[in-house]
Amino acid sequence: MGAWVLISARWYYWSDDDYEEPLDIGTTSWDHEHSGHSQIGINELTSIVGPGHGFETVKPMKLIKKIVQIWCPPTGIVLDPFAGSGTTAHAIMELNAESGADRRFLLIEQGRPERGDAYARTLTYERLKRAVTGERVNKKRVSAITAAPLSSGFRFSKLMSQVDASAVLALEREEMVDLLLTSYWDQKDRAAAHLRRLPAGTHSYLFAKSARGEGFFLIWNGPDQPSVLNRTSFRAIAAEAKAEGLAQPFHVYARISTYSGPNVEFYQIPNRILDALGFNEALHPYGVGSTSDAGEESAA
Repeated sequence: MGAWVLISARWYYWSDDDYEEPLDIGTTSWDHEHSGHSQIGINELTSIVGPGHGFETVKPMKLIKKIVQIWCPPTGIVLDPFAGSGTTAHAIMELNAESGADRRFLLIEQGRPERGDAYARTLTYERLKRAVTGERVNKKRVSAITAAPLSSGFRFSKLMSQVDASAVLALEREEMVDLLLTSYWDQKDRAAAHLRRLPAGTHSYLFAKSARGEGFFLIWNGPDQPSVLNRTSFRAIAAEAKAEGLAQPFHVYARISTYSGPNVEFYQIPNRILDALGFNEALHPYGVGSTSDAGEESAA
């Protein structure tokens, strides 16, 4: 038994046998016939809720189904903290109907309240309800039950209390770690590019280890706090590395760096990752820090 995993456009096979590294079987990709494309996702959403939904990029259900089948066992639970139009839940309900599986899902979505568009109820909920009933919208924008109903269901709940800020930050950090792990690709030594992620919440900075025993660290406390590799943060990182017996150099992700040395490799958090998390650099300076702090570190 085992599972196929796609990481950075490269396939790995995770076996139940005790291998130190996954078996790398080369590079491949999914054709759109097998995974769909964005226009198909838009068409799927439009056919359910009608035109004018405002979504310009929608993941196709074929793609989500393939990912769920790879990662989630037939009785597993899928968490989607940025549910969008609800493609994940729709795909899971269809998979359950097609294969007799019993996967469940937990979606989180607030819409765009800053634009007066809290679409969690008006779009996400409505899509899932119509997916269950089989209701669709035709070209004349008339709703009718034209698809096979799904023998499934869901519960919609509105969070009335404000979420604890530390919990939000923890989720935000973990999503960023996911994106960093996916984007990391060492062109010089591809065989050693696999990173082992550490359990969430175990360290303030350390989030992964390489096969060579080197540590990967992230300095991130939210968009309004400093994300700076300076002498202070480096000391804390070095302490975590020492406690874990990690080798140098230390690989550190942050927005900017005012510390340099032969024992550290600095990586600026890519803008595409910040964009994926919904941070606009015009609105959030990502805690660049004050001029006096940068000057002090440079002179240290």
